Amino acid sequence: MTLSGTKAAVTLLVIQSAIALSVAGTYALDRITKPRVWVRTQQFDPSTPLRGRYLALQLAVDGCSLPTSGVDASNPYNSFEGMPNTPRIGVWPVTLSAESGHLTVHAVATPSPDNSQAVSLWKGQDCHNARLDQGVNFFLPEHAASPVPQSRDASLWVEVTVPSNGPPRPIQIAVSDSTGWHVLKL
Repeated sequence: MTLSGTKAAVTLLVIQSAIALSVAGTYALDRITKPRVWVRTQQFDPSTPLRGRYLALQLAVDGCSLPTSGVDASNPYNSFEGMPNTPRIGVWPVTLSAESGHLTVHAVATPSPDNSQAVSLWKGQDCHNARLDQGVNFFLPEHAASPVPQSRDASLWVEVTVPSNGPPRPIQIAVSDSTGWHVLKL
């Protein structure tokens, strides 16, 4: 059986549409059924020509409850490239959950594909402000103003869904400053 050019094109279009709709449906279902929390974040990569406008975000979590036994002295990443004099004091494989409105980390003995998140702490860093190693991307509309806070007293927040597996998925962003909490409509 052979398909004509038009039938093959329509078949391919239907298959690609079904794939795209299944991904969109999964994310929409996650937003309804999975817990959502606001997480303080820091933007570290504003845009690239190929990916368009987006914010690469690194999520802050409370790492004070992580066991000191999780410190991996053999970790080859003993310093961050941008901060050669700032040694990393620990890396913990973790699972994530939303508890009491906070993104919470739980140390696990060994990482697996289902819990591939990790938290790092650097020398001198407040354990309440530990960072997830894997960042998340938040894509901006083409003509939206930059949401990155311009004042030092402001902080950037992102609302995320916390799926059972994989990294948190960003939904919307907000800025907190001296004038209050502002959810940004982009």
